[in-house]
Amino acid sequence: MSGAQANLLDLNLAWRRVKHDIPDRIFIRHPFEVAIIEQDLAGWITGLAASIRNDSFNPGSAFIADVPKGKGAVRPGAHLSMADRVVYAACVGACLDHIHHHLAPSQGTMDFSYRFRSDPANPEWLQSRFGGWQEFRTRSIQKIDEGSSFVVLADITAYYENVDLNLLISDLRQINAPNDILALLRSCLERWAQVPGRGIPQGQSPSDILGKLYLNNVDQNLRAMGYTHFRYVDDIRIFCRTQVEAKKALVDLTKLLRKRGLNLQSAKSEIHRADTARQIIEGVLPILMSVRHNFIREVVALLGPGNPYLSLTDAEEMLAGSAENTPIALIREAYQAYFIDSGDANFDKTLFRFLLKRLGAQSDGFAVDHSSTLFEKHPEEGQAVLGYFKAVGAAASVETSITAFLNSPEAVYPYQKYQIIEWFNSLEHSPSAELLDTARRLAFDGSQPPYLRSVCRQLVGNHGTPADLERMEAEYADARNAIEQCEITCSLRRMETSRRNAFLRRTEGDGFLNRNAVRLVRSAGA
Repeated sequence: MSGAQANLLDLNLAWRRVKHDIPDRIFIRHPFEVAIIEQDLAGWITGLAASIRNDSFNPGSAFIADVPKGKGAVRPGAHLSMADRVVYAACVGACLDHIHHHLAPSQGTMDFSYRFRSDPANPEWLQSRFGGWQEFRTRSIQKIDEGSSFVVLADITAYYENVDLNLLISDLRQINAPNDILALLRSCLERWAQVPGRGIPQGQSPSDILGKLYLNNVDQNLRAMGYTHFRYVDDIRIFCRTQVEAKKALVDLTKLLRKRGLNLQSAKSEIHRADTARQIIEGVLPILMSVRHNFIREVVALLGPGNPYLSLTDAEEMLAGSAENTPIALIREAYQAYFIDSGDANFDKTLFRFLLKRLGAQSDGFAVDHSSTLFEKHPEEGQAVLGYFKAVGAAASVETSITAFLNSPEAVYPYQKYQIIEWFNSLEHSPSAELLDTARRLAFDGSQPPYLRSVCRQLVGNHGTPADLERMEAEYADARNAIEQCEITCSLRRMETSRRNAFLRRTEGDGFLNRNAVRLVRSAGA
């Protein structure tokens, strides 16, 4: 790549964007990785830039983690190396002005997903996803109120996995994205594709941006055909006057998507009368509004009448200094009615997460026992449940049941085990002998996914025996890559000092990241 083209890749900004995504956006977080790189971030970025300039940069394969999404289905969460993520963010960043300008007319008129921020240097390059979804819902209800008698509700099946890379690169060329950047981007995407020529990695903000561009032609063609529609990622709503128009719209949408190598999910793509569509679009909102109304009413009753337009935020602010007065009984009652008493038939994740967050915010453990049973029934809710347990300080009380689940036949998803062990690593909590034994078994089981072994290794490194550390040290020679070697190095910080230091001296010359890992361990002063 020429120097001029390479200069279009802002690797420092790309690093900040990748780092910003780590807590909440990506599926897999390797222990110690950011800290290792930041021991010499300038040197790491300089080396990455040099490999791009001299055309020696080669993207690695994407590792796919099967992330539970409910009803037995899984989402293919793509894990890329840190270097690959930074290059991906830099490539899309170099095209961002072109993409932003091209998509501007459709933002907030047809496409409500992943809206761009106005500041191109902001590491958080996309606005709140929740805000976009809220507008998508509000505008949809408004269109029904304006007289749409029928609504096509459609969902694209396996959207990201089926993006045609030739078409995507052609779309980027059409908006005058830099050619050398596109050549590098294409080499990355082709390397990460699970099916040759198809798919962009899920769980990466650059993919969200490219996905917006990929469906823009569908948006524009629907509008040119005279349809009024809104879209949020792969969720499409077309508003029609008659049933005949709706039938034709569904056929036209199917044809437009087929030209892009995409198909509708038949189980989620139907024509509905306006009243039914409204119920589907509103979903759990009426329940949430009822809980919200009762919450505000109770606040007013407790603290005295005031502003008649008191909002939920106002109510929470009023209670900020008097948590003991929070009418948490209302949240308990709603959780009891909709999840404990009603069984599992009508489980609604939005309501569940709303109520669980409210309980957690008030450190109320009312739902601990019930939510502990959901790891098997609703593995997709693991992160929400674990976050609640942390908020209410329930780690010790749930450890036995969680450990039993980890060792049961029902724990079929390695990713779910990863979430649980990563969560225990985040706590100031010494694991039981049973939990530690479970982590030990997984850490030294070569058949387990690397991302699961990494968090188990961290737990064993923090709490295991000298024998565990000796066994871990022996695995260094057989590590699959540099980052795994570095994780082992960092996990040995509790090893007897002279033996650990001898190991550090032997391994610090094994590579750039290895040297950084040794520095990190030494700087910890353990």
